[in-house]
Amino acid sequence: MPGGRPRKPTTQLKLAGTYREDRHGKNPDTLIADLLNIPGELVPPETLIDTYCREHYKYHTNLLINLKILTVSDLPELELLYLTLQQCRQIRERLATLDMLKEPDDYVRFTRILINLSDYFSKVAQKYYISPTARTKLQLDQLNLEKAKQEESITKKLLNKKKA
Repeated sequence: MPGGRPRKPTTQLKLAGTYREDRHGKNPDTLIADLLNIPGELVPPETLIDTYCREHYKYHTNLLINLKILTVSDLPELELLYLTLQQCRQIRERLATLDMLKEPDDYVRFTRILINLSDYFSKVAQKYYISPTARTKLQLDQLNLEKAKQEESITKKLLNKKKA
């Protein structure tokens, strides 16, 4: 039976200010995070035909990459998210051309499809910081990271003064 306590994640060590490159630099979670992160800008998938969806896909993925949130494993779900948005837009265009009085069955059917697609979009969008509550959480996370960095720099300054 293996003994000892489990290893702390590298992110926790960094937040606590106890991370050391020489000791923790080769931790498995660090290596995996480096492999999963996306290095540059993403091109929208060919399945996205709508220019509106393509533009927002570019903007959104660049934002998530800059925040170091987006990983390779998120890409299929993110593509599905924007395909759902594209379908919602197509159905809305179709609803605009329908006459509710002449084609009530089609109007009701397309409205139900639009509602289901919108619900799915909202559920997935919360994972990728599109909803207002998710954006608020993201801002709070950023503030906590900035606070931790400031505390770390203050600690380093104090340690440097003691060494001198």
